[in-house]
Amino acid sequence: LRSYGGDYAHYTARKHDERKAAEALLELRKRERRQQHEVLREQRERQAHRQSRAQRDARTANQAPILLGGMKNRSEHSAGRLQMQQAERRAALDARVDAAAVDVEREAAIAMLPPVLDDPGPQRVANLVAAGLPWVAPPWHTLDLTVQRGQRIGVSGRNGSGKSTLLRLLAGTVAPCSGRVDVSARTALLDQSLSALPAHDSALSWLQRAHPGEDQGSLRTRLALLGLDAGRSLRPLHALSGGERLKAALAALLYAEHPPQLLLLDEPGNHLDLPSLAALEHMLNQYPGTLIVVSHDPDLLDALHLTHRLDAGDHGWVLHAR
Repeated sequence: LRSYGGDYAHYTARKHDERKAAEALLELRKRERRQQHEVLREQRERQAHRQSRAQRDARTANQAPILLGGMKNRSEHSAGRLQMQQAERRAALDARVDAAAVDVEREAAIAMLPPVLDDPGPQRVANLVAAGLPWVAPPWHTLDLTVQRGQRIGVSGRNGSGKSTLLRLLAGTVAPCSGRVDVSARTALLDQSLSALPAHDSALSWLQRAHPGEDQGSLRTRLALLGLDAGRSLRPLHALSGGERLKAALAALLYAEHPPQLLLLDEPGNHLDLPSLAALEHMLNQYPGTLIVVSHDPDLLDALHLTHRLDAGDHGWVLHAR
């Protein structure tokens, strides 16, 4: 582990400098290896030239056969010793390059492709009238909310204010304790615990279930673009990391045969590394449907080009246009 004092801007600047220094050192080691390979090549050529000249001299010299044989053996021994020394030198040069390469962090490219909606859905996506949120205390226990097609709503507020419960109401996994909740669009919820994922299925089989008409090669490619290679895409989902499970869950939602017209995300940035988080932001900005995102990460919400913010404030729920 390495500790970086300072804020996130300081960390990113330090990481950038370290990466550039590591890349420069790697290029230096590669250049040194190329130069040394040239030196070694010249040594081999000089050795071969000396051997050739010695053989010509031996053929013309008036020497006893035993002396000529000794000269030949010494020449071959010298050539063998040079070959062994050069092999050791090349191995040492390769080791220096490998050691420098270890310090160069390779960030795998992550790509999340936006879904294609065959039907954008109704103009009024959802309507909540005095909807009572189960298990939520005042002043957040009831809510009036109308969601129109194409809106992008970021939900924020303190813990216990009912943000996750609101998403579950919209998804239909819990019923309101009072009032009315009407949702007219095809809806999908990705909760924090990824409860929809079957533990013993693989990412590939789960995606095949979501899109049975797609060929396996295309599905494998989509998973690979998410960083789930052939090995990871076939492992049981419970054996994957939190970030890998989140990617599998996202793939099953976004690459389904009929993608959701209303996408509900509860803390989608949890478990993701920085390249994956950047890919998620890019994909969500291309998502053509209606989006409601719960997140404590203000940078993520700011990056999603929201149309509205729904805040659980001191006096209850307040919807603000952005």
